[in-house]
Amino acid sequence: MNKPVSLFVFLLLTFGILAQDSNTIPAEDQQFIPISGSLPEVVTQQSKPYLVTSSIEVPPGKTVTIEKGVVFLFKNFTGLHVKGTLWAHGTVSDPVVFTSENHKKYNTTSAFDPAPFDWDGITIEQNEAKSVFEHAVVEFSLFGIKSVADNIILKECTFNQNGNVDFSINGEEQVITSFSYNYQSEAIAEASTDKEKKEKKEKKKKDEKKAPKEKKEEKVSLVEQNENEKQSDSNKKGLKISFNVLSIGAVVCGGAFGLWETKKYLDSKKAFDKINTVTHENKMTKDIAKQWETYKNDTNMHLTYMSTGYGVALLGIGLFTLTLTF
Repeated sequence: MNKPVSLFVFLLLTFGILAQDSNTIPAEDQQFIPISGSLPEVVTQQSKPYLVTSSIEVPPGKTVTIEKGVVFLFKNFTGLHVKGTLWAHGTVSDPVVFTSENHKKYNTTSAFDPAPFDWDGITIEQNEAKSVFEHAVVEFSLFGIKSVADNIILKECTFNQNGNVDFSINGEEQVITSFSYNYQSEAIAEASTDKEKKEKKEKKKKDEKKAPKEKKEEKVSLVEQNENEKQSDSNKKGLKISFNVLSIGAVVCGGAFGLWETKKYLDSKKAFDKINTVTHENKMTKDIAKQWETYKNDTNMHLTYMSTGYGVALLGIGLFTLTLTF
């Protein structure tokens, strides 16, 4: 093979190897999510930890929210600089973790054990808005959390094996007295108290404005209730009067009709008894038989009418008695 051809083959092989290397993802990047520079507005929990390859920051005027369960593994000489506002919202079961890249729990391939001074730490710069760390873990750093401002809140945070200090405000170390640490400055506490007082005062004003309206509505409701009760009583009274009139009418009419039919009944019975005597003493003739049938029917009819009249009178008495219980 001549020299030009050999040189051409050598160049092809060289470029092929370089191209193959450039398309190969390093094993470290396959295990972690590399991150550096400015953080996005929301850092979401992933199936892999974030590997901080160079320092990360919250830019001035920006607010960054770190979701529960997020894990940051910091390389040597890297850290987190908060120039804006940071909200790290972890939970008991899923804290937000800031730790060394050598932590065996999150980096099983590390050849080294984690140790203090492995990374710089978290710096909070002066900012009007407060930063909040809730259920956060800071460990194996140089200075833990170092804040130059007092507007920071720590809720149930854990510090573990940091080099110089765990937490400091304006260069003054804060004594960590428990495994789960809380911090809130007096200024923030007073501001929260003032805010609560203001909210209570506004609520009281709203309630005071609302009270007359509610009293008025209650008064109207009571008036309507009284009117309804009066109407109900009036209806009951009218119904009672109607029943009284009906029952008295039944007694009077039924009794009068019964008395009238009693007289008719007695007259018919007297005539019927008389013709019965005649039929016993004399032979029954056709005319006598006809009269006997007539008197018998009249007697039975007046007896029925008499019973009906007295029955209506008794019903009226019962109805009148019933109205007395209303």
